[in-house]
Amino acid sequence: MQIRFSHNWNNKLDGKIFTTIRKHDKEKANYYFDSINKVFTVMLNNKAYSIAKLRGVYVESISNFWQEENELLELLLFLDTGMMDMDKILELFKKFGVEDKVIVLLFETQLKLEVESDDKPNTEDREGGKMKAKPFFDEIDPKYKKLVEIYHMAYDRAAVGKGAEHHSQGESYEQQWILRGARMFGIGGLQFQIGKKNEQIAKMLKTSVDKQAVVMEFLDIINYAAASILFLKERLNEKRGETPSKIKRVEQ
Repeated sequence: MQIRFSHNWNNKLDGKIFTTIRKHDKEKANYYFDSINKVFTVMLNNKAYSIAKLRGVYVESISNFWQEENELLELLLFLDTGMMDMDKILELFKKFGVEDKVIVLLFETQLKLEVESDDKPNTEDREGGKMKAKPFFDEIDPKYKKLVEIYHMAYDRAAVGKGAEHHSQGESYEQQWILRGARMFGIGGLQFQIGKKNEQIAKMLKTSVDKQAVVMEFLDIINYAAASILFLKERLNEKRGETPSKIKRVEQ
């Protein structure tokens, strides 16, 4: 799922929370309402810029923005466009074919994708000296977009859900207990967690009607599997002498 921008108005895409105002279309409005809490790839000039979750959808008449009692809507226009001149904002809206109703979308940034800046020696894949998203995430094969959505759900589970609440003290993923424990006691701990989750899922499917809770358990398995892969890659790199581990192990 993608949300496209031709310009980073008011640099809003760099914030934790941002809005976008779109021309109203009944089919589009229904699509966005059905997509609340789903994850989108934010595309800026056809390049992947960030990953964001849709948090809210609002339908407004454009005339409401100019009524004196709706100062908050006016402020929304200023923040969204980076303009303070209402005539220029109206001109901008007309340019995009907005004349009556609009759809206001509220997004929460989940992940900023890697970008290249001018102070890096590699100038490949840059335009006009501006920062630009690396191309590895530019295109997603449509046949696999549902798979990518599941991966985003697993990321969300680890970064802003249960993982962030119970396992993170602000460290990077590699320095959290999920991997520190594996470095101390081996990959068996991660395998044990995956096995325990599978056993729990089997019990839940027999007794629980809360299928969303089952989904969360499956997402945990994905994240334990990802940690296992990171752990094995570390061991492989150490064997090659490429990246010696900086984590001290418990002496046996």
